[in-house]
Amino acid sequence: MKNISKVVLCILTSIPFTMMAQSIDPIVEVSSQYKVDMGEIHKPSIDLSVNDSLQRFDINFDYSIYDRPYQNLYVFAPYSYTQIKHPQELGNNILFANIGYQSVASPIGHIAVQAITKKSFAAGVYGNFDGYYKYGDVEVDDITPNFFRQRYKTDFGANMKYAWRSGEVDFDANYRIFDDKFVYTSNHSDKLSFTATLNSANVDEKSVDYGFVANFYHLNANHTNYSKIGESMFSVKGDVGTTFDIHRVFVDVNVQMASYSDYRSHEAWILEFAPIYEYNKGRLFGRFGAKFGSRFASKVKNNESGVDHKDNLTNIFPVVDAKYTLINNHLWVHAIATGSNHMNSLESMITQCPIVKLSSPMEFGHTPIDAQLSLESTIGGVFAINIDGGYSINRNTMVIGTSATELVPIASYFDYEHLRAGADMLLKIDHFSIGGNVSLNKYIDWFEETQLNILPKLIAHASAAWDLRERLFVSVKCDYSSESDFLPQMVNLGTEISLVLNRHFEVFVKGDNLLNQDLYYAPLYCGRERNFGGGLTVNF
Repeated sequence: MKNISKVVLCILTSIPFTMMAQSIDPIVEVSSQYKVDMGEIHKPSIDLSVNDSLQRFDINFDYSIYDRPYQNLYVFAPYSYTQIKHPQELGNNILFANIGYQSVASPIGHIAVQAITKKSFAAGVYGNFDGYYKYGDVEVDDITPNFFRQRYKTDFGANMKYAWRSGEVDFDANYRIFDDKFVYTSNHSDKLSFTATLNSANVDEKSVDYGFVANFYHLNANHTNYSKIGESMFSVKGDVGTTFDIHRVFVDVNVQMASYSDYRSHEAWILEFAPIYEYNKGRLFGRFGAKFGSRFASKVKNNESGVDHKDNLTNIFPVVDAKYTLINNHLWVHAIATGSNHMNSLESMITQCPIVKLSSPMEFGHTPIDAQLSLESTIGGVFAINIDGGYSINRNTMVIGTSATELVPIASYFDYEHLRAGADMLLKIDHFSIGGNVSLNKYIDWFEETQLNILPKLIAHASAAWDLRERLFVSVKCDYSSESDFLPQMVNLGTEISLVLNRHFEVFVKGDNLLNQDLYYAPLYCGRERNFGGGLTVNF
């Protein structure tokens, strides 16, 4: 989805298993002066961090403390000053394996192998499988008409990284198969993707620094009783600039080109570039600029799907990201104002809901303005809290809803204003940590000036973790989401215990949905009932 906003639903997830794919070392590190590291909570191993954006929605997996269930919602990630990074030395791990099982009938397996040469070159292969099989009678009623019976997700790939004194390059190739079989319908998709990342490092003053990510994927999707759709997407994102003393000037670019086949047959483009000035001295760090954007599409070559991505538009968005230190190392005020265009691609559609109706319209969208003001603080090196408020205008925001005539989720589009207020906090004392966040949201129809209930108005998350000498880890998490027009109220309580046997082996057990509620992360798509599981992690 599209606009950046601070409505958050987060769930603890696992440590990323793809050692090479996760080791991409960007030129600019967004770092924090917080003494309290919100990423220090031990993340158990049973859940999977996958290599594509579908990890954002996956009812079999938990979410990390920074992940959100909607792409258009603001991601909390406090930072202070940027810094140029040195090439990161590659780790010594050559094998990672994770094997687990969750009831009912949910086998899980992940493996990654890499080879390292002189700390500057590494290459690896990896594979993952996650399944859910429920045979026999399936309850079908007005609430859960599409409760699934069989589901699996598998992917495999290869990657490499090479680093030198002044830069590094990464490559990754991945193939993923995703399959759902329901009572009334089924969905199958496969995706082939290639990603290349190029970053500079050890950049001297007045020299050129850069960082780019190029990605290409081809996605095929088909549902029972609906036509097959193919989407090919090529994108390049990054920036290039130079630094002199306390100043930096750079240009940020974003290019997206999509081509559709089968049921749909057209092309769509988004082009954006932003000249930005960065200032960093004393208590003030700021970036200021303007983003120039254009979106356009070719005419549909057949009339089967109607007109998609039809609204061509050229626009300008603000780029403001300023942070002022009120009390050194303890208190900051942070202001952000931005905006962007949105492709609303096929991938983003099935990411939000794997069984969405493929004939749903695909429309351009944009966020003319998304502004936020926050107060960020740490106290005593053990407590951190952020309080923020924000406002955004959203045009053609994609929301997965329900059809009035069919039992199938569809993609709908809304124009609305979004008012939000929230807080994130974390207390960490020795081996114990407890934290959470809460977000209050109000959605106002842009034309009717009436309040909308298309997304949850209240979202909250709480989690606690404790470890004994970094050998025994215990964590508990709870998530709450209020009722909306398309989703019922949701409460999810889970826990996990893991024991590190030695530096190579770890065993774990977990329980999820302990209250045994109907967990709807998307309309008509219910998660699993109360479930328990366990497994073994091997790391050499």
